[in-house]
Amino acid sequence: MGYYRMETIAKHALKDIPAGRVVRVAGWPISAQRPPTAKGMGFLVIEDETGRLLIAVPPQLAEHMYRRIRQARVVAVAGRVERIHWYRSMLAMDLREISSSGFGH
Repeated sequence: MGYYRMETIAKHALKDIPAGRVVRVAGWPISAQRPPTAKGMGFLVIEDETGRLLIAVPPQLAEHMYRRIRQARVVAVAGRVERIHWYRSMLAMDLREISSSGFGH
């Protein structure tokens, strides 16, 4: 699937997206972690102008996650929308840095 041909949506728009749909979001990475008790899963929080979003990152992506976003100023994530009651999160399918050295460089 051409994830990066998809339209990027804002965090607040996820409230109208049904669970299971694949979408693309982008934002500033706020935190990234790989707890040793998570069996290889990583967790990334990104922020856009409408709020913060928790993204679960499967082990095959988490392995490279820190290298990709350590220097990134903006990241794009394609993934499946997850829903628990009113709370929305995402399960990442692809993760890319948009900018690692600043805008226009």
